[in-house]
Amino acid sequence: IRTVLQMNTNVGRLPHTVEVAIFRVIQEALQNVQRHANASQVEVLVAEKDGDFQFVVVDNGRGMASDRVDLSKKNFGLARMVDYAELLGGRLRIFSEPKQGTKVILTVPYHAL
Repeated sequence: IRTVLQMNTNVGRLPHTVEVAIFRVIQEALQNVQRHANASQVEVLVAEKDGDFQFVVVDNGRGMASDRVDLSKKNFGLARMVDYAELLGGRLRIFSEPKQGTKVILTVPYHAL
């Protein structure tokens, strides 16, 4: 899978536990791309926007119906991602439609870091 990384921030190192939580969310999103998306490309974007950090993973894979995006505890991987987002005082959103890929957005406010 062709991978593109965009870093639109000059913030240095974050506290270790914060870095690990962010890494785990991005890792899970990339594992889902590898396992389920049948994508040829994935993009990871790290940016500062409106007083928040945003971490975005976007693929060009098969996507899924939006009603299948279940952030409840029934889906262990996605539930873990939500738990990490909440630990950081942030928010996790997932957008997906069949044949249009998937976008995972982790938003974390500066003050939480």
